[in-house]
Amino acid sequence: MLADRKEVKSRRAILPDRTMLIAWVKKEVKPGKPVFERYVKETNHPTIKRALAWSNEVNKSISEMIYSIPPIPWVRESLGTLNKYSDMTVVSQTLGELLNLEWTELNVEAHGINIDDR
Repeated sequence: MLADRKEVKSRRAILPDRTMLIAWVKKEVKPGKPVFERYVKETNHPTIKRALAWSNEVNKSISEMIYSIPPIPWVRESLGTLNKYSDMTVVSQTLGELLNLEWTELNVEAHGINIDDR
């Protein structure tokens, strides 16, 4: 954890109380943005609200920089071959909107892969 790093300790950094966030991660069986947004509304806790704001900013930053990044070498060919023999699903914590945007730009979705952003 960040609080245990010597660099953080040497600077005597004061970190926000993460107790509620850690508890949610441990108990939630289907963590994801919609569930976390409900938790923010239920608790109205400043640290939880801050975590959601940070998550939204990360998603925004990713959406601004995913253009023109080539896929891993041979991924299109590999997906095309696999698609002949099986159904495929991508299960990701990444926002489905961002996955779909990126995969559409890269023409990866043409291989009939279901994207599931739980």
